[in-house]
Amino acid sequence: MMTYTMRMSIDEVDVRTVAGYWIDRIDEMLSACLRDHDKLPPERTIDVRFDEFMADDMAMAERVWDTAGYAPSDESRSAVAEYLA
Repeated sequence: MMTYTMRMSIDEVDVRTVAGYWIDRIDEMLSACLRDHDKLPPERTIDVRFDEFMADDMAMAERVWDTAGYAPSDESRSAVAEYLA
């Protein structure tokens, strides 16, 4: 999206620069998550394994909501189910 937006204001987008920016940003965010994970109380965190999410994505969404203490409305639950379908 950033590259597409840049095309409106400059003639030629340096894709390598944009890719490098996002690679660094994602690395920084993931590193911070790993660094800070143990600073949070265990009952307030959840590790979402990809294979578990893929096996039952809606059940995993429920686990995340439960961990967060969030009770989604029927409308929200339905919207998430539709998105995941």
